[in-house]
Amino acid sequence: MPEIPDSAKAWGLDALRCATAAVIVLRFQFFPPPIAQPLCLLPLVAFGSASFLGLLLIVALLQEILMAFSVPHALTAATMALFLGTVWLYYRRQLLADAVRSGPLSVWLLRDPPLARVVLAIAGLLILAAMLLRSSPLLPTTLVLMTYPLMARATMASTEERPVWSWKKVLQNACLMIASILSGLAILEGVSRLAFPAAPAPEGFWMPHPERIFTLRPNSTGQQHNRDRNETIQMSINADGFREPPIPAKTAGDFRILALGDSFTFGFWEHLGDSIPKRLESVLDDAPLTKRMLVINGGAPGYGPYQELDLLQEKGFEVEPDLVVLQVLTGNDVHESVEIIGKYLRSYHVGPEVWRRTYRYQGAWQVRLELWLQRHSTAYFTWMTGMQHPGVVLTLGNELRFLTPSLPPDQQSAPRSVLRNPALEMSLIEWYPELDEAWSRFQAAVLAMRDACAENNVDFLAYCIPTQGSISDEIWEQSLKLVEPKTYERGKGTRLIHAFFEDAGIPYVDILSELDGRPDIAQVFHRYDGHFSVLGNRIVAERLGQHLLEEYFPAKGLLRSEE
Repeated sequence: MPEIPDSAKAWGLDALRCATAAVIVLRFQFFPPPIAQPLCLLPLVAFGSASFLGLLLIVALLQEILMAFSVPHALTAATMALFLGTVWLYYRRQLLADAVRSGPLSVWLLRDPPLARVVLAIAGLLILAAMLLRSSPLLPTTLVLMTYPLMARATMASTEERPVWSWKKVLQNACLMIASILSGLAILEGVSRLAFPAAPAPEGFWMPHPERIFTLRPNSTGQQHNRDRNETIQMSINADGFREPPIPAKTAGDFRILALGDSFTFGFWEHLGDSIPKRLESVLDDAPLTKRMLVINGGAPGYGPYQELDLLQEKGFEVEPDLVVLQVLTGNDVHESVEIIGKYLRSYHVGPEVWRRTYRYQGAWQVRLELWLQRHSTAYFTWMTGMQHPGVVLTLGNELRFLTPSLPPDQQSAPRSVLRNPALEMSLIEWYPELDEAWSRFQAAVLAMRDACAENNVDFLAYCIPTQGSISDEIWEQSLKLVEPKTYERGKGTRLIHAFFEDAGIPYVDILSELDGRPDIAQVFHRYDGHFSVLGNRIVAERLGQHLLEEYFPAKGLLRSEE
């Protein structure tokens, strides 16, 4: 039998080590995916001896067997600890003698000792990080960490150049690295603020709420930056938690309308006087009515029907409205109807979802740090929302093994949003179970509002703001770039909501017909995020005023007769 050359043995051994290390890392998930796995694979293949990789494989298989037979956790931990203690005594001596450094990959790396030390240092940090994260199994990763210094020592013992350790030099390098990182982050933040001048969430403007997740903070102020006009908008919240001046006591000559809704009602990016409720109030002030009109802005950005229902019951009826006008949105109101119970549509707006989750669990340190970064760092806020990430600091804080997570187990992570326009999810031709459930919960919340108003002798009116694609051919075509054209039925969401209003006997105003076909439709919305501009708010307010003056107020006897 011919003798196998040493070079062939070396290449064969490297191939075997590559295969074994790949099986260990990828099959048994020794390190948190996806970044740490390939980086840890290189030093394991290059420097790991055959006995080291074999030991890792035995530990992983033993753990799998114990889990498969449902061995109690305490017994599993005791068995693994006994096994690790036994192999440590053997391995401490065997590693130094058995470290295989003759493979081509090892030889190539060890030709440059500084490079080998850098590779070992990076791998060591990743192994330590893996032990601290919940996504990595604790016992096998601890074994890697225990034997890693011995493996590094055996590897570097073969190099002619020995590193000279100096704590002063290490400290200097560490300070230089920290200063470089901070300088780079400062430059990145400065560039981000120049490129994206809009500020993140205003500090002090919001507060957590046990039922609605978050709410407007009473007696607070805030700012928003209108990028279309490069103008800073000052906002104030009164003692009742509404974007209003202090509300006076109601008299016999007053008629009050409470406008409920989300950021469209709130008047995102616009002054209070240019919001839909205040524009409506101006329209009614000029009309021949027998009572003095006050339209209260009860909008809150990010709210859905279930939050508006709670707001109505807690604060809305206290301001003694005669009429409640509900604004709904096909874009995200349906999704928000299931996110309260920890479910998600397959496509949703990631930024608002992160916002709701952070306020829902604001007491934890992870959430407080996440909120601070969102409020003060434009670079972090822009990167996080652009990457559709649920919050890097929040996610990492919840992953730390030895600290209490901020979220309950069923809320630890949200599914990634499918790459399509979340605003058109209701317009899908084929629905799925989560969307069906969200639609049912949406209807239930609106019906509960109608019934609550009836019980308090308050009239109820609703209207739906359509998606931009429903009224603009250009925007509709852009929405179809990421999906097959047959995926959507144009305007389906608005039609379903109008049909629901009719079936439930809820009076409503058709806003779609007022906006459809306008030649100036591009000026109706803000360019950056799709909220109404001053023109859009005025069009909606005038349409609502027309309905009230032509149908509602005459039926109530509140319209002066012409003399």
